[in-house]
Amino acid sequence: MYFSKLLLLVAEITAVAALPSPVALEPRQDVVVVKNGSFNEVMGLGRDLRINLIYPSGANGAVMVEYQHGKDRSLLTSQNRAPAPAPAGFVPLEPVSYRMTMEGTNGGSNFDFLKIDYILNADKVGKLNIRNGIFAKFNNGQGAFSVATDGPLEYVSNSERTMLSMDLGRKGSFDGEWGFFIPTADAIAGGLTTA
Repeated sequence: MYFSKLLLLVAEITAVAALPSPVALEPRQDVVVVKNGSFNEVMGLGRDLRINLIYPSGANGAVMVEYQHGKDRSLLTSQNRAPAPAPAGFVPLEPVSYRMTMEGTNGGSNFDFLKIDYILNADKVGKLNIRNGIFAKFNNGQGAFSVATDGPLEYVSNSERTMLSMDLGRKGSFDGEWGFFIPTADAIAGGLTTA
């Protein structure tokens, strides 16, 4: 009798010890909401949520923006179908450039998360090498694209996607006309002489 009560007590202690800690039961703070974007339409970026807004794919890839901030914002993205030429030594990945304007309530910058990505279409992975690609912004003063220096550029390739990503930082901005380019040699090797 004593032995069976002891076994029951040990079983109860083991069951309690196996329960997850209170921290593990808290809601996750790293939830990402993925939304489909539309060109020429104001897209809400929400508040206090990490938003990945992905636009329709082009010839070789798709543009995605990643955003998180405590204030509401909206983003308008349009395509320029007659963009300026690529910087010397580069070929555009798309026959268009992307004009972005972000608006929202007052509150400054200090973004929690602000990135712009170019994601290679699945059928182009292994064919087009974007590792040495660049992001460029149209410079109104020069009337041409120049290499964007808004933040560090990162190449990511895994089982889910292959992409170039620029972290715009806490005080960055999506505003401007963006183009995505790869070196001419990589473009020719991938069968892309013109976008």
